[in-house]
Amino acid sequence: MKPVDMQVFEAGKGDCLRACIASILELRPDEVPNFTEIKGPQARVVTQWLSTRGLALLEVPVASMDFYFVFEYAKIWHIISGRGPRGLRHATVGLSGKIVHDPHPSRAGLIGEPETYEFFIPADPAKMDISSEVKP
Repeated sequence: MKPVDMQVFEAGKGDCLRACIASILELRPDEVPNFTEIKGPQARVVTQWLSTRGLALLEVPVASMDFYFVFEYAKIWHIISGRGPRGLRHATVGLSGKIVHDPHPSRAGLIGEPETYEFFIPADPAKMDISSEVKP
């Protein structure tokens, strides 16, 4: 993960999600679109873009999560989203359930509990490297 900061701060057009995706995938900000500028449901637009890289984004509401134990066994980069200090939805970079990078220069994180975790998953599981698979 290489931290990338936001470049757009206008309400409703901010690019915190772009900065988080660029950070986790170690891309330059100009290699990732600002998804708020693209017409259509954001989840669909993000998924469409990620599919060109063999990935999909799985958004899980925190309230429905009962698998926090996974974070005990695996270092998982992900996005943690919720209410930001500016009153809007905000995205941050997480590692195993903890915020490790807020792309806003204030570094203020989220207010209250996160609302969702977003995980990158392979779009084609057949292409996953499972050579170190645990045998029963």
